[in-house]
Amino acid sequence: MAVHSTAIAKHLLGASALGLTAWSGGKQYSAPAFQTIGQEPPAQRQYSQGIFLGEYENILGTSMELRLHTASPLEAQEGEWRVLGEIERLRGILSTYDPASEIRQVMAGAPVVSIELAELFGAYAHWMERTAGAINMNMGEVKNLWRQAARNGRAPTKSELRVAAAKPRAYDVDALGKGFIIDRAVEVARRFAPSGLLNIGGDIRGWGREAWIIGVANPFNPAENTAPVAQVLLREGAITTSGGYARFFEINGEQFSHIIDPRSRRPIANLASSTVVAADCLTANALSTAASVLGAKLGAEIIQRWGGLEHYLVEAAGTSKRSSGFVDAAAPSASVTAPTTKLPTATPDKTTADKAAASEAWPKDYQVNINVSLKAQQFGFRGVKRPYVAIWIENTDKKVVRTITVWGTNNRYLSTLSSWWQAAAYSDMRAISSVTRATRAAGQYSVMWDGLDEKGQRVPTGDYKICFEINREHGTHAFESAMLHCATEPQTLQLRQTTESDATKIVYGPASPTVKK
Repeated sequence: MAVHSTAIAKHLLGASALGLTAWSGGKQYSAPAFQTIGQEPPAQRQYSQGIFLGEYENILGTSMELRLHTASPLEAQEGEWRVLGEIERLRGILSTYDPASEIRQVMAGAPVVSIELAELFGAYAHWMERTAGAINMNMGEVKNLWRQAARNGRAPTKSELRVAAAKPRAYDVDALGKGFIIDRAVEVARRFAPSGLLNIGGDIRGWGREAWIIGVANPFNPAENTAPVAQVLLREGAITTSGGYARFFEINGEQFSHIIDPRSRRPIANLASSTVVAADCLTANALSTAASVLGAKLGAEIIQRWGGLEHYLVEAAGTSKRSSGFVDAAAPSASVTAPTTKLPTATPDKTTADKAAASEAWPKDYQVNINVSLKAQQFGFRGVKRPYVAIWIENTDKKVVRTITVWGTNNRYLSTLSSWWQAAAYSDMRAISSVTRATRAAGQYSVMWDGLDEKGQRVPTGDYKICFEINREHGTHAFESAMLHCATEPQTLQLRQTTESDATKIVYGPASPTVKK
């Protein structure tokens, strides 16, 4: 799913303050299928020589990508399962959502038993002091009040928030818990792979000699196939992003960030997103969260003072503040998620430009947002493999106008996306290794279409079919489509739910604001 870009790597190497070297390329081919006796095969595919990719949903309540650079598929397979096992072990200790976890028992009055929980509590005390209270573990009841407010349509009062903040043992460890787990999972991964990358919900840790180009999601338009607003080169370090655009409380039509300022006990409103590079994921999590609470000026000072290596802060007004290691993202030739296997081709619609000239052009800054919700399915370590997905646009002549996104790298399963495989014309893009973003819920994805065809030409207004196809390894196949009228007025429709997805919401209208350089 990633394509090596030598130009981008050279540019970042020249600009990065991290002093990193270019990442390795290699011949691209699919890995052999794996089979573990008594278990479903892992979601592991080789996308580059020596680098194996595993993709999962519902790991710590979000998505996970694991890339292992190993000498053999067997080492990669063993490493992947050991990493998943370590994540599940720590989840059983640290999850405030699991009634059986150790932290839930402590919240009920039991003593701390494990070294891991004691270390996480110590980390919170450490960062609460360093950030002047911008990090606080005892915010669980305050967050519950805001969740209730979203349900009953009434914001909590100052008095209610004050009482909630005073409740003892009302722990919420979302700010640092995931980073804590990622750091320890990477230590397990090192035993099997000298280098690699672990991304859980947009929190990323890289290790070893590989260097990875990491993009920063646009907080105002965070669709999976939207070009990142900036990028940085990462090796032996971590990068995380905090922001309220992926998870939020909605009260009477107004959205409030899920990040709470412990001092005011209200959702933050200073920054749209805060991205930090640090030596480890817990430090990056602490600094990106603190910056979100404190704002760009104080946030940048805290980041530089307490171990941040690079930062990219986007204010609510759209202005950005960055360190020297971040550079503007290179614009892709087409906003698609490009797989690394050979794809089918079809004759593109050569009349697109003529049609656009003869009719009303696609409105400036309009786009189609497609919000995908994959059904929650589980096996093994509470996770499930992400299915193969294709989303594309057809015109009224049943010709493919644009392939929006394709997830997956193995021809064995890509070809089972039969409707897309037979019809698609496909464009390449300069892809990056991974993208850091605010953590999204498991199975929740968004992609967009900006009204351009495969050649980058703007299409005319009119009726277009949105096509959505899913196939899960050892699972089911599903296809849904609907006609969308794209003219001068916003439109909204839904694709019906399938065996693999809930109802898919499609919204056509003006695009969100952009980040100001």
